[in-house]
Amino acid sequence: MTRNLRYALISCQRVASSLISGSTAGSIVNISSIATRAVPLLAGYGAAKAGLEAMSRTMAAEWGQYKIRVNAVAPGTVKTHAPVRMT
Repeated sequence: MTRNLRYALISCQRVASSLISGSTAGSIVNISSIATRAVPLLAGYGAAKAGLEAMSRTMAAEWGQYKIRVNAVAPGTVKTHAPVRMT
């Protein structure tokens, strides 16, 4: 959860602080996942990504007045040739 939520929070806060202090408009895009919809064996990951989406919506509401857009995109699954192992 630290990587998927906490680091995103810290990064967004630092970017927004820089944009606000420089009176610069900008856009922050967070990468979420369709795992926010119940995926077996991924409860922690899904919870972190759901938190990321809620955080993005909240930041958009808070920072919109500074002309900072915040969005989250949630790509679906991608078929690759990489082997899949669940440990």
